[in-house]
Amino acid sequence: MQDSLARAIADAFIRQTRFDPRRQAATEQALYDQLPALLSELQGSTEHNMELGGRHARIERSLLAESCEKHYQRISRCLDEKGGQLLLGPGMANLPAVARHLPAAQRVSSAAISDSIHQYRDSICQADGDVHFITSLPAKAASDTATATPGVPPPVAEPVAAPTHCQIDIEGSVLTLKPRSGPAPRVNGEAITTATPLAADDIIQLDSGPAWRLVPVVTDNGSQT
Repeated sequence: MQDSLARAIADAFIRQTRFDPRRQAATEQALYDQLPALLSELQGSTEHNMELGGRHARIERSLLAESCEKHYQRISRCLDEKGGQLLLGPGMANLPAVARHLPAAQRVSSAAISDSIHQYRDSICQADGDVHFITSLPAKAASDTATATPGVPPPVAEPVAAPTHCQIDIEGSVLTLKPRSGPAPRVNGEAITTATPLAADDIIQLDSGPAWRLVPVVTDNGSQT
């Protein structure tokens, strides 16, 4: 997928500047180095001006989305055949049009990934010392996943696309959950059908998806939000 993105960007430079950044080692490396920042910029805009080797080209988000489409199709076919839940790390979650092509995918933070690796280290690191290709891990019981490690926040899966089940209105320091459409959201396990004030440590869950916990944030001046 990274190579497909690089080819699409190089083709844009060739069309606009007649310069192929892949023909020089330095500019080819710079192209790959700038990919994460470019994908991040395109999250909030339809195009971005990119510089390589002293040349500038306009890179359109739709162009990169098109270059990823065949990969999205392969992932979708695998999910249809094998089932399972697709989780995206921070880098993959910034891919163009990923939410449209893989709407069921969930975003996980780097901290959640590293914490999960720590939890499953005994299954990942085999006792015989050999290198194994790990394709599956044992499921954790509900009581295990609910156990918090002191000083380590629990992994939180964030939806790639914003849900439409409800909305949260913020007025000053007051947060209010308002149901919109679809299954009723739950706060601390209770279905909510009308506007409901929220408080710190409330747990919000949409349908059978992931849950979110509201946490207070203390600013530099000591105030809490």
